Amino acid sequence: MYYVGHFDKNNINGKGKFNFKDGRKYKGNWKNNIMDRKGIFIWGSNFKYNGDYKNFKREGNCVNSFRSNLYDDAGRPTNPMGMA
Repeated sequence: MYYVGHFDKNNINGKGKFNFKDGRKYKGNWKNNIMDRKGIFIWGSNFKYNGDYKNFKREGNCVNSFRSNLYDDAGRPTNPMGMA
């Protein structure tokens, strides 16, 4: 995992990009090492969240993107192959 962006007193602050060990990615604002305000979070090849964060949690307005054959409009996984 790695981070590219602004630091303040050894803390991630301001705008930056963070790539997690498991392949997830976040690009946006940070406050004291926590995702905060506007950002884009991508995980897997199926989901992208573009919106607001507060204290590392999604909050407020957002635009979610899903691959239609894997997720419905609410973000729930679908079963395209009929598997339980």
